Formats: sequence, C-alpha cells, structure tokens
Amino acid sequence: IKTLSYVAKHAKRPLVVVAAGGKVEEKLGLLEHFRIKADYILIGGAAANTLFWLQGFDIGDSVASRTKRKEYAALLKYKNLVLPSDFNLVGRKILDVGPKTAREFSRIIGKARTVILSGPLGLIEKKPYRFGTLAVARAIVRNRRAFSIAGGGETVMFLKKYKLDKKVSFISTGGGAMIEFLAVAKFRGIEVL
Repeated sequence: IKTLSYVAKHAKRPLVVVAAGGKVEEKLGLLEHFRIKADYILIGGAAANTLFWLQGFDIGDSVASRTKRKEYAALLKYKNLVLPSDFNLVGRKILDVGPKTAREFSRIIGKARTVILSGPLGLIEKKPYRFGTLAVARAIVRNRRAFSIAGGGETVMFLKKYKLDKKVSFISTGGGAMIEFLAVAKFRGIEVL
C-alpha cells in the first residue's frame, strides 16, 4: 500500500502502462483512469484483440470480450493508447504481438520514468509466444532511470523464470487489484476493513 500509494500520487513522467493478459474487463475497465495519468497506454493480449474486434478486424477465434461495445469503443479515441501494429497469428488465433510491436513498445518503455506492467502480451505458457512479453520485460529492466512495477501471478512467475524479477523495482502478486489501486488510489477491500 505504501509503495503503490506513492506511485499513484507521485509517479514520475513519462508514465507508461502496459495493460495485457487475459482478463479483458479488468484491464479495459480501468483504462479510463489512466487517460490523464499515463503518457502511454500499451495494449496487448486479449485487451488488444477486443479493441481490434471493435475496429472491425477479423480476429478469428482469438481470446476477446465481445460485450460492452460502447464502453470499450470510447477507449479507441484515447490519444495515449498504443495498439500492436503486428502480431503472431496461428491459425485463427492471435497468440502474441509481432516483432515490430515489440520494438515500438520497447522504444516507448526506454523513455519512461515510471512503468507499470500488468499481464503478459502473449500465450506465455508456450515458448513461441513469449517473445513480446520477454522483449517488454527486458526493456523495462534495461531502463534503470525508471521506477518499474509488475503485477499479477502470471507476470511474476514469468519474470522469475527469466531471472528478471529482482531487477524490477516493485512486484505485486495481485494484478487486477494492483492496477485498480494505481488507477483510483484506493483498495475497496481495505476501505471496508
């Protein structure tokens, strides 16, 4: 709470938020709070697939949310939103971002003073689809000027697997709770207590 409270209120700019993973409602539902706070919102995973679908792209059988069309469509107007420009398509499924996106995301992260990573950009359970997440994670640890935060069970395990966890400034096992706190600067559960 102490660390996240400080970052929520005093994050150094540029602030870059990487919102990815499979929990679409969790990620996209909170982006409105980062519209003003963040300089860049980099989208990957099922959240990116959902926004591609809203733009009319055929995403095939890719993981996405096909509800809340109006709420999510509003996100496409955000000037700080950065969607993948290429991806790794296997059959009818988008399973990772492509090399062009990995380079672009890494370039943006390299300029940041605060980076928040929430969720993997691809199907990290399978080796061929870890590329985007690994590229972003390495860009985060290379940027030694930035205060970096990573959250979520999958993300933490991934960072540990590649021995990058000790190079991230702060790690939270809670992914959704962490990003919600950073967005609204409070934990509903703790407020109740």
